[in-house]
Amino acid sequence: MNVLYISYDGLTDTLGRSQVLPYLCGLSDKGHQITVLSCDKPNIYKLENEKVKQITEANNILWYSVPYSKKYPIISALHNMRNMKRMAIKLCKENHYQLVHCRSYMAGSIGLDLKRNFHVKFIFDMRGFFADERVDGHVWNRKKLIYNLVYKYFKYKEKQLQSQADYIVSLTNAGKKVMIEQMHVTTPIEVIPCCADLHHFSMQNVQAEEKEHLRKELKINDDDFVISYVGSFGTWYMFSEMMDFVRVLMQKRAHVKFLILTPDDRQQIITAAAKYGIKEDRLVIKRVSREQMPLHIALSDISIFFIQPVFSKKASSPTKMGELLGMGIPLIVNAGVGDVDEIVADTHCGIVVKEFNHENYAKAIDQIDALLTMDKVLLIQAAQKYYSLEWGVDKYNKIYNFLNN
Repeated sequence: MNVLYISYDGLTDTLGRSQVLPYLCGLSDKGHQITVLSCDKPNIYKLENEKVKQITEANNILWYSVPYSKKYPIISALHNMRNMKRMAIKLCKENHYQLVHCRSYMAGSIGLDLKRNFHVKFIFDMRGFFADERVDGHVWNRKKLIYNLVYKYFKYKEKQLQSQADYIVSLTNAGKKVMIEQMHVTTPIEVIPCCADLHHFSMQNVQAEEKEHLRKELKINDDDFVISYVGSFGTWYMFSEMMDFVRVLMQKRAHVKFLILTPDDRQQIITAAAKYGIKEDRLVIKRVSREQMPLHIALSDISIFFIQPVFSKKASSPTKMGELLGMGIPLIVNAGVGDVDEIVADTHCGIVVKEFNHENYAKAIDQIDALLTMDKVLLIQAAQKYYSLEWGVDKYNKIYNFLNN
């Protein structure tokens, strides 16, 4: 099909590089003609646009970008949307797209207009319950009139997008269940989680000599037990609870190092960790490129992420889960987020913490030794079963072909 893919997230962002481009390269390889319209942060665009251009050109993908602004709340978003819509209309007039594929609600609003005006098929790739995420994450305070109006507008728009799309993509079965049972959505829904490039996130890319050199560079000793955290802490990740878990782990186990691979501010992390009695010499904090991530992840014995178990997170699929499992790293996670509980129960790839307290942390820690004896091949197979990029591309390809009939 001749496809216009619209993403409010920039292709030059880390998210765009990991969760947009790989799928589109795969779909282009399947024979689809892909044009991408994204909204990119100027500072990141300046640094990364040449890399992205190399990837898109090598995969016969056309890429158009408009600058992202966040100077003024709400107003800047409207400005971004207006610029994206103008470009989308221009592209639709110049090309005969058969399908517009929209990532999340902002892009979806544009896609719905294009469907009405240019009679193209429309995929709503929703990525989560956007309006509820903003409220659950305390970004929109509904006690304030303006944010309450914005929330109501997007819930109204959500119903439009769900009912008028030709296909919906949900990240989780839990999110699909909510849409069918609570929102009474009748549009076809496919579940495609945040997949991982398991050729990139693979121990086959890690040389023993490189790993040993990195251990020495980061002052991680051979007898250290390394628990890692990968990514920004941001709105949803429960920094305090994870630090508290690591504190209990350090009390129960000798020679623990907490490896934090993040772009977040180093000193803020050190200061916050000190409140939990975690000394700086037990922390290893580093900003790592996507290219170097597999080597750094390989230092982990186990990895942790706790995410707020609120309503909107039923529709969330943690990107890092597939990447870590692809590296053969077992997980410490919490209950109530997307399909995480069900995947762990099915594959035995980690330990689920049910409540955030000392007693439950201690119970989880007591299970770690048994988890570490698990054959890493089984962890990699879990990643292949639930998060394979090729599997995700095949699912998108089936939707495209269905809509082409």
